[in-house]
Amino acid sequence: MTSALPVSIEEEQEQAKLNAEASYMAQVVVWNVKMILTARNLSQASLASALGIKRASMSKKLKGEIAWSLEDLVKAAMSLETTPQKLMDDSLMREMLFNGVQNEKAAGGNTRPRLFVESVPSVGLEPTLRRF
Repeated sequence: MTSALPVSIEEEQEQAKLNAEASYMAQVVVWNVKMILTARNLSQASLASALGIKRASMSKKLKGEIAWSLEDLVKAAMSLETTPQKLMDDSLMREMLFNGVQNEKAAGGNTRPRLFVESVPSVGLEPTLRRF
């Protein structure tokens, strides 16, 4: 049985920094994939098919519950007619988030990003959800 070697505070901090960077890059990939899917009016199912996975697994990837492999990244880029580098580029995401344009989860569980959509105040003419 081997015992763990003592880890210095600096090593722990460096590992935490690396983990945070990896997590951030995963968020960037998810955000960029969602933006491209929305812009091209493509479904998660079509991308799942291109990656050779089930739609449920694609959904989990887009929620950050399943990690993106390099193979998935390359296949997604090819399917979306872009490059892996562009899927990992955070410039548009940073620009939009820093300018206060953030996408919120839409009603009904739709998590596709909505570009530049402002909420419209209710005027009382909206359909009800009651069943008669």
